Amino acid sequence: MKKILIGLVLVVLIFTGCSGGNSQKGSETSEKAENQSAQKLSKLPSFELKDLDGEIYTEESFKNKVLLIDFWATWCPPCRKEIPGFINLYKKYKDKGLEVIGISLDEDINKLESFVEEEQINYTVLIGNKEVAQAFGGIQGIPTTFIVDRDGNVVFKQVGLASEKKFEQQIKKVLDK
Repeated sequence: MKKILIGLVLVVLIFTGCSGGNSQKGSETSEKAENQSAQKLSKLPSFELKDLDGEIYTEESFKNKVLLIDFWATWCPPCRKEIPGFINLYKKYKDKGLEVIGISLDEDINKLESFVEEEQINYTVLIGNKEVAQAFGGIQGIPTTFIVDRDGNVVFKQVGLASEKKFEQQIKKVLDK
């Protein structure tokens, strides 16, 4: 029964967010919808998650930082495609107050650890769960990425694949405030 449920979840994810993300066609409409979604989730929700070393992080761990929070998994091709951009953005803006947080929805922690090491991910990777996905408004597909300002306001939401440039534009808006 568990395998059937996991299979159904995978099918849903593949046909929603993990199918390659937003196309350029209709991007103005999807951008409006994303910003409306960001407004619905107006504040960074409370969470308590562990990283790969077992250290516990909460929303308070990132107080007064600009956050790029990405829900992703190692088995999701669009998620994997975004990671080099997140690595670059973190290198470029960490000294200005940016924190990048990857919330993994993987079940196989060993595979996750290997992937993080192989890809040389330089930002915080946390192990996600259903509760945190619900707290963020119910993650419907991955990748799903949020940008949160220093006051804990969710200012941007992207469902599906997006370019490093698009995320950088959104980050600069809040870093410069």
